[in-house]
Amino acid sequence: MRLKPIPVSPTAPMEDARRHPGCRMLIYCRSCRFARAYDPARIIKRLHATGAGGFRTPIGHVARHVARDCPVCGRRQWISTLAWPEALDAREAKRLAGVYRN
Repeated sequence: MRLKPIPVSPTAPMEDARRHPGCRMLIYCRSCRFARAYDPARIIKRLHATGAGGFRTPIGHVARHVARDCPVCGRRQWISTLAWPEALDAREAKRLAGVYRN
């Protein structure tokens, strides 16, 4: 899945993901650019369950909680940000906003 990063501050809280319907949490390796996308709601639940954060956790700090090494280069230099799937168009984003709102 190809993703387009959303220009959001790394200090913005995780709850800002609700302002971008259909977005994904993109965690990528700084060294080799290996990337994985995750559902922001599941990350928030996981942070809350482990006691490591929750809604107010800054987006840039999520990468600090990744305990695995990169499967490509073997380093642990993760960066986290929000991103939209390239296939997401304005109509689908509006539909998702309605689903989240109701």
